[in-house]
Amino acid sequence: MGNFNRVVFSTNSVHWDTPLHIFKELHKEFDFNQDPTNRPLIGPGFIDGLRTKWLLPGGIKTRNFINPPYRRGLVDFWVQKAIYEAKRGNSELSVFLIPLRNSDYFKTLRKIGAEFRLCEKRLKFGDADNSANTDDNGAPFDSVIAILK
Repeated sequence: MGNFNRVVFSTNSVHWDTPLHIFKELHKEFDFNQDPTNRPLIGPGFIDGLRTKWLLPGGIKTRNFINPPYRRGLVDFWVQKAIYEAKRGNSELSVFLIPLRNSDYFKTLRKIGAEFRLCEKRLKFGDADNSANTDDNGAPFDSVIAILK
């Protein structure tokens, strides 16, 4: 399944490691074959997902799991890249775990007909202890699963 490195959770961090139970549930449903964000959830290997084509050897289209860095503007880049690769026929599916914000990326995904699944409670990412920010020891923001087919 890959290596889940612990991340330092601070106001400077833009990386929120995917909760393993969320990834496993989505992987079971969607059978991902790539994580272009270079967070090795799906096997070893480095991929610079914003700079490379999302087509696997042998012309296999990608089925992507994407939990991008959450710095404002970066999520937009990942959404635009997923749209670009889908239009080029390189990707058949991209599933995002992203903050629920009234932002450009959310509006873009909604406009192109993405499916949204609101996470029922604030997620606990990696080994985060955000108890100062929330009552349930979760992230200081709501999360959504966005599915782009």
